[in-house]
Amino acid sequence: MPINELLSAGITLMILGMGMVFAFLALLVVMMTVMSRVLAMFETDDLEPATIASPLDVPQSDHTSPQIIAAISAAIRQYRQ
Repeated sequence: MPINELLSAGITLMILGMGMVFAFLALLVVMMTVMSRVLAMFETDDLEPATIASPLDVPQSDHTSPQIIAAISAAIRQYRQ
């Protein structure tokens, strides 16, 4: 095959591939927009907001193992070097 035919086929495949990717992305955007609008129709406003647990609500252990304290200290010391 001459080089002109090879370049022509390569450019045709490139344009076809880029067109397919563009079409897929455009379809993806359209479908996401449609799904967003459909789900917005089913949205209810009577839901209570979620409560966030404060650090005081988390149970604390009274005693931390010395091995854990040593491991954390070593990690901090190594990080700072």
